[in-house]
Amino acid sequence: MGTLGEVKSAPTFSKRVRLGWLASRLELGLLSTFCKNWWMLETQRSSPPAFFWLHIKKAGGQSIRAGLSPHYVETDRKTVRAFKRVSPHERNDWINSYRQDFGRYDAHRMQFARDVAYEAEEFEAMFKFSFVRNPWDRAVSIWLHMGERKRSHSVTLGSSRKRFKDFLRTIPSLLETSRKFSREACHAAPALPDLTDVDGQTLLVDFVGRLEHFQRDFDHVCRTIGFEPSVLPHKNRRRLNAAGPIQSPSHYFYDAESRRLVQEIYAGDIEFFEYRFDELEAERPVGQESSF
Repeated sequence: MGTLGEVKSAPTFSKRVRLGWLASRLELGLLSTFCKNWWMLETQRSSPPAFFWLHIKKAGGQSIRAGLSPHYVETDRKTVRAFKRVSPHERNDWINSYRQDFGRYDAHRMQFARDVAYEAEEFEAMFKFSFVRNPWDRAVSIWLHMGERKRSHSVTLGSSRKRFKDFLRTIPSLLETSRKFSREACHAAPALPDLTDVDGQTLLVDFVGRLEHFQRDFDHVCRTIGFEPSVLPHKNRRRLNAAGPIQSPSHYFYDAESRRLVQEIYAGDIEFFEYRFDELEAERPVGQESSF
């Protein structure tokens, strides 16, 4: 390091050569990245999507999104945009965002995709799929996602059960109003209305995977749309250990009343997909993880 006022000498010839070589390598790298991104976007714009995935909240969405990357293109979720202003390759993710206004298609996103988002031929040609989850397990995950996870681990299991039950009592009133821009209502909504026509009986997807058979069903999706199956990354996992009730398996939070509340709120999902409370995972060894 020179003293104050010292003038640094100009780089030698060999230094200039090395600096020029590094600059050229940097330019090539930037050019390669630009060309790769341009090619991917042009391919997505010119080719209709091979699939449509409807994201049911708290049913492995982050893992699926990562597993489908880069074929699944994410939109800007921080900005509310009209559907007509969304590029074709962003339509799927736009429909999966809770911030959007679906108007009369509120709580019927698959019908919106069929009637509004895509031409009839394009909609029929796509492989349409979604994933669901045992409602008793999903309800706990929704509750934790809405802020309970941040609470102190020192709370008792009894107080956690009470707060969980209080949360379940609020869901019907949430669902009575429009889900527009409502994070809580969108996450807590039953799956079946979004997956079916207005009659509630006709599925508008070709395949419904289950979080209980996550990897197996995702492999089926990949093979169907012509992708090489990949190991799903584990997102939003919680560790089950003895540190506190928040880490307990889902069935720990239930009593007779809370079981009944979920039965009533998600009656359609439970009946259509034939879920049962006793299918919840039994207590696991300390340290084992569960996807939330």
